[in-house]
Amino acid sequence: MKPNPMRRELKMQAQPTETSCGPTCLQAVYQHFEDVYPLESIISDIPENPDGGTYSVMLANHALKRGYQATIYSYNLRVFDPTWAELEAEEIAPKLAKRREHSSSKRARTNLSAYIEFLEQGGEIRFDELDSALLAMLLAKGNPVIAGLNSTHLYRSSRLKKNGKEDDVNGDVEGHFVTLFEYDHANKQILVADPYQKNPLSESLIYAIDPQRLINSVMLGIVTYDANLLLIDKK
Repeated sequence: MKPNPMRRELKMQAQPTETSCGPTCLQAVYQHFEDVYPLESIISDIPENPDGGTYSVMLANHALKRGYQATIYSYNLRVFDPTWAELEAEEIAPKLAKRREHSSSKRARTNLSAYIEFLEQGGEIRFDELDSALLAMLLAKGNPVIAGLNSTHLYRSSRLKKNGKEDDVNGDVEGHFVTLFEYDHANKQILVADPYQKNPLSESLIYAIDPQRLINSVMLGIVTYDANLLLIDKK
């Protein structure tokens, strides 16, 4: 990938642990806004799931508390019903609370609680169809977009056991966060900043990828409660 002299590169650190991709992406977004916040502090601030990692909405809540605007484009039917697309935030929050009451999954309840907090803090949920046009529109605004997706599909890699070893039969798919920062119209590719140093797509943390592959990876993120795009902006 040839560097574009007109492009403002996104500065991405390598994630310090196997499960800190989300906070690392958030730190890169803060840095984009010249907001200095140590990665170690972000990692300690953001709640972690029992099995490691976090949710996009946790990253969004952190940004809201720092005075940013946050919009989540969600494709997670585990959380949101498609019929809620036309509802206002004050109508969605009670439905999430009711769903939480009937959920037997601790992971689901945690996720639902975080979304209720997100809406109460003024976060916005959108359900726009995920396609190349939406990605191009979001990236044209000049701000990076954090994508919660399925890295097993993104990397075309084997499923993994809990110990990190590949196992295509008994392994599980992996969730991941990357940050999108430009739509390359000339080459019809999206430029990605990936905090995972060992990613198989590039020797660096920056690479270009086909939009459809990215879209499919985001949609398959529903398996790990991801399947969303997070747009953070200044108020």
